[in-house]
Amino acid sequence: MSAARRLGFAVQTVTVTQAVYDNLEQRRTTAGITVDATLRELLGLPPASPDEAMPVGQRIRWREGTSLKPLLDAGMLSPGQELTWHRRRRAETHTAIVRSDGRIFVNGAACSTPGAAARHVTRSVGPTDGWAAWRTADGHTLRDLRIRLEVLRSLASGYEQN
Repeated sequence: MSAARRLGFAVQTVTVTQAVYDNLEQRRTTAGITVDATLRELLGLPPASPDEAMPVGQRIRWREGTSLKPLLDAGMLSPGQELTWHRRRRAETHTAIVRSDGRIFVNGAACSTPGAAARHVTRSVGPTDGWAAWRTADGHTLRDLRIRLEVLRSLASGYEQN
């Protein structure tokens, strides 16, 4: 089950050609609205309500190298908060601490990303999905929190325009 679905949002994917995508993106950026609002306008639909499923909106560009700072700034994580990673197959549990600068302190190292923190504890040089590995005390993965922040920002940007 996807993280968005676990958070109670219905997520839909629409495949379009590059030309259609480019046109939508141009309209969206020119109007300063979300992709969802752009499509609703083109289709003659009313603006999305807060009770509707997750809009296909403008997203935060998360990439390798992104710290937890956006989650801290949004109040979804706190400095000093503990994160855990339970590795069932190896019967290991790792604990890390969120720093105020967005770094993750684990096993004596301040790691810049969740993936770097996961690689540090596993001593791996390959890619490791730290966003899915690390969890808060209430069981949410960092990916869950990231998606929730994307949804909230998408909804907020859609309603600011209306």
